[in-house]
Amino acid sequence: MKRVSLRTMISNDSVAPVLFAGVWVTIGLFCPVAARLAGLLPLLHTRDGRIFEVHEEAAYAIFIVGAGMVLMAFLVWRISRVSRILNSGVRVKAKVTKAVHVRRGGRIDLEYALNDQIHKTASLVHSNPLFATYECGQTLEIVLDPDNPKRCLIHQLYFI
Repeated sequence: MKRVSLRTMISNDSVAPVLFAGVWVTIGLFCPVAARLAGLLPLLHTRDGRIFEVHEEAAYAIFIVGAGMVLMAFLVWRISRVSRILNSGVRVKAKVTKAVHVRRGGRIDLEYALNDQIHKTASLVHSNPLFATYECGQTLEIVLDPDNPKRCLIHQLYFI
């Protein structure tokens, strides 16, 4: 089976883009503080004109680094989960029962048969031009999480 790129996984997942953006925001917040602590920038001032003390800057830097590490850990966990589902999941045909399109993605309710039983599930989708074409009654191929068949990914979004 063809490998899915990291970019494809992040851009088509519903949670990964938020985590990815959060990591970059924490990096952006940390850089000026790190530069100040290294003496590369002039003193930082609060809104009331008070100068930030070094221990305040260090605490701020520690908080930002901690937040960034937590976001990065969640991002790695999410990407590994999506990768695991795509590589070892069960592929089945599913019928779209409802497609809700919003500006940055939406939700697709699906119905599929597995082991002679009908199951219902939903998939959150980040903005993708292909997603806008999905309509009720359409048949899609989905990949089910082997640990929890209620979780699924739409195969076509990852393997174009």
